Amino acid sequence: MKTFQGYRLIRPEDLHWRPSNLMRIPNADFLERTGSENLGARLWRMPPKSANTLHKHIRAEEFYFVLEGTGRLRVGAETLTVPRHGGVLVGPDQLRQVFNDTDTEVLWLIIGGPEELEFLQGSKSTGMDLSLVYPVDPKQLPKELAGVEWPPRDGASTSAPGIQPIDFEAHARGWLAAWNAHDLERIVAHYADDVEFSSPFVAKLSGDAGGVLRGKAALRDYFGRGLAAYPALKFEFIRLYPGVRSCVLEYRSVDGLRAAEVIEFDAAGKVRRVQAHYSPG
Repeated sequence: MKTFQGYRLIRPEDLHWRPSNLMRIPNADFLERTGSENLGARLWRMPPKSANTLHKHIRAEEFYFVLEGTGRLRVGAETLTVPRHGGVLVGPDQLRQVFNDTDTEVLWLIIGGPEELEFLQGSKSTGMDLSLVYPVDPKQLPKELAGVEWPPRDGASTSAPGIQPIDFEAHARGWLAAWNAHDLERIVAHYADDVEFSSPFVAKLSGDAGGVLRGKAALRDYFGRGLAAYPALKFEFIRLYPGVRSCVLEYRSVDGLRAAEVIEFDAAGKVRRVQAHYSPG
């Protein structure tokens, strides 16, 4: 593992809140943009009556620190109550689960190291045995949450304070209407300032062979080129696939192509990342 050199200031506005994959707990990774291979640090905002995964680690030690509220953590057969500004150090061999059986949200900062890169990079490509991390059902709830349904069903909100809920249908309608009106500013208004956009059309219209644009200014220029190149452009809605804070929008694009965009939203409800895909009609 490489050692991080120098320093990196991380501001609150740099954080990208997202729901976790298995348990849909809002979280933000402090170090995802630093490239650190030795340390992980993540905020977890636990909604009332919720739980994170029951898991262990291969070699990472973790320090669990409560920033707001009263924390609850089961480690092995014990259930711990952690006061605000209290912390717990847990070794890799211990099964642990953060949960919240109170009526108020609890904010945790969890720091761990060394990073288990084989896990972060995904078991799909490495063939990693997930039972090393999840030796039992990771979604089982502690006895303190008996009768509680978590994770919530699709469509239920898990947003933390300051995170705007997403109306995917309204976004799709407004976005398509802006394009069909050829209104560049209305189109661009849907995107965050730090948006990342990838599309096979990027190389064709902007000359960027990498196919990726970053920032609203670059996106405005690219969209402007698209409107000029296709003066009769009209998009037709096909289907919308809602997620938690992302969706897939399928529509008929230029030259009869079917398009499917994977769209991720930031805490303010703006589009922060897009991956566009195309297929012959």
